[in-house]
This record gives sequence, C-alpha cells and structure tokens, in this order.
Amino acid sequence: MPVLLFLLLLFISTFSVNAEQIKVVTESAFPLSYQKDGKITGAATDVVKATLDSVGLDYQIEIYPWARAYKKALMDENTLIYSMARTSSRENQFKWVGQIVPIKYHFMKLKSRSDIEVTSLDQAKKYKIGVVIEDVRHQYLRGENFTELQVVSSNEQNLAKLFKKRIDMFPISQLGLATLCNNANFDCSNLDKVYELSDLSNGLYMAYSKSTSDEIVNKTKNSLIQLKEQGIYNHFMDEFLK
Repeated sequence: MPVLLFLLLLFISTFSVNAEQIKVVTESAFPLSYQKDGKITGAATDVVKATLDSVGLDYQIEIYPWARAYKKALMDENTLIYSMARTSSRENQFKWVGQIVPIKYHFMKLKSRSDIEVTSLDQAKKYKIGVVIEDVRHQYLRGENFTELQVVSSNEQNLAKLFKKRIDMFPISQLGLATLCNNANFDCSNLDKVYELSDLSNGLYMAYSKSTSDEIVNKTKNSLIQLKEQGIYNHFMDEFLK
C-alpha cells in the first residue's frame, strides 16, 4: 500500500473517533470525583482523563446528582459514566469499558444498636434501610423486594438519620464511610459493619451509553488496559489497591 494512502486511511480512522464529543458524567464522590477550584478532579477522574486522552477523544466532564447522571448515560448518545457498579440488571443497558475501583459494600449500623443482627439478606428486610435514590444499592435492594427502604438524595442524609435512629442501617463502602464521617465530623468508630452485599462487591466501572459506537468503546477499553499494564493506573489508584 502506498505510504500516502496509508496515512490518509489512518487520518480518516482517527477522525471518525474524534469527530463527535464524548459527554462524561459522574457524581460528586470525594475522593473519586469532585470539584475543586472550578475543576473536576479525583482519583477516578484522573484515570478517566488519562484513558480518554490516550485515545485522543474530545470530551467534557460534568458532575450531576447520581440519578440524573445515570439517566443521561441511559438516554443520551456518546455518553460515558463513572464510577458505576456493574450488576446483572445493568449489564445489557451499557457498553462496559473496565473497572476503575475495587470496592465492597456493607450494611452499617450504630455500634450501640445491639438489637440489630443480620446473617442473611432476607433477615435484613425487617429493618429500616436508608438508600440514595437510584443508586445501585437502591436498585439492588428494591429488586430483592425490600419494603422498608427510606430513600434520600445523599449518604450525608443517611448518616444523619442513622444517628437519630430514624433508620436502622444503610449500605456503604469502607472508603465511602471514611469520607462521609470525615466530612460530617462523625467518629466512624461508633459504627459497625453488619452484613456484606456480596452481589454488589465487584468494583466500580466506567461504561458508555448503548448508542456509542463499538469503535470508541473498544479504543477506550484498550486504552484502560494499557494504563494498567504500564503502571499508570496504579499511580492514580494506589491508596484504593492496598
């Protein structure tokens, strides 16, 4: 193949990927994604930026409440969402790129609540449980026919309700809890893990809307793999991999 023709085909291939801007949506979830000095930053954000920059994609990141970010990723074209739990109910609704953060979720209760005991998911159904609207934990527990779910817009509200004994438990990761307690000036040692939601403990991912082209998805997927192989991912996520 003549060199000029090869370069022309390469240009056309690159242009086809870069022609449309990618909308990237996330929630405010320190230290993974948050706004500082007018810029969106955080460990997961750094991974996403490095991944997309490596592909050469034109993109813009926006922070929304989780329910709105999730809806945009479901409905809008060329939209990437992070950091999102990968579940069986979501599997066919998105085009998955790869895991960003390993994570485990547990029901948490006040240490003083010795009356609360959970050894199975069914046993937890009798308790009042706080959930963030349309968060994966809300969707999962609703799908498991929990009837005592108390829906709020943030885990800050869940923590306040737990302290006031308006709920019995709420599901959260250890990382999320530490950040939550720090921001609320609440002593995490006053809380106890009750039960692990093992079906949800498979990490947080980045994923594209279904309408996104396979070309963009595959290039992004390969870029994330390369970041991990080159150790760049570990540099960003070191504190979460210990």
